[in-house]
Formats: sequence, structure tokens, C-alpha cells
Amino acid sequence: MNIEEKEEVEIAYWKNSSYENPQSFTPNNIIYKLADAKNFLDKIDKTHKQFFENAESILELGAGQCWSTCIVKSKFPSKHVVGSDISPYAVESAHYWEKFFNTKLDQVFACRSYNIPLSDSSIDLVFAFQSFHHFG
Repeated sequence: MNIEEKEEVEIAYWKNSSYENPQSFTPNNIIYKLADAKNFLDKIDKTHKQFFENAESILELGAGQCWSTCIVKSKFPSKHVVGSDISPYAVESAHYWEKFFNTKLDQVFACRSYNIPLSDSSIDLVFAFQSFHHFG
């Protein structure tokens, strides 16, 4: 499968998933994501906190529904926090997580990781938590 086919599979997943599509915010989705939230918070607190504290602008690349991006924004509310994913259907669900975590992301958009619609040097810290399982 070439890269374009892999990208289309990922985009379609978020559109067609029975419990992660933009029209649904299911208990299964919440439970599944929150199971990973503890690991994410532990990694920030124990290993990477200084990077987040020292950055003024933060981008999560491949954020899916942006739940971990919302955690960052709630933990560091004064930072400019942006969520992105290849699938517009994934980021369309970010508002559920903003409400869940009682926060508001500064920006959310769909893009490919190699074509980010931001100017060069406009982000201090880029992290990839949700997309890590795609790395070869």
C-alpha cells in the first residue's frame, strides 16, 4: 500500500468508525481514550514537563480527536495550543473533548504532517502522542 492509500484509510476510519465518527461521542470512546490519558499525563509530568512549560506555542501532530491536545491546554492554559490530524472527521470531534475537559483549543485543523498550514518557526513545541502507533 502506498502512502496516499494509507492516508485515505486513516481519513476514512474517522468518518466511518461506529464509536469515533464525528456524530458520536460514546462511552466506549471516552473509556478507551481515558485509559491512555494517565500514561500521557505521567509522561508529561515525569519526563517532558519542562518542554511544555518553556514553550509558548504547542502543536500536536496527528492528534485524532484532540483529546490529548485538550489535556495539554487544560494543564497549560496560558499556552497557544493547536491540534491537527490528517482526517477532518477526526478533528471535527475536538469540540466534544474541549467540553469534556472544560477548555478551548486555540486552533484545530486537518492537514498532512508534511504540509502544516502554519508559518515557519511559529510553533515552539511539536508533539505526537496520538499518532505514535503509525510510526514505522
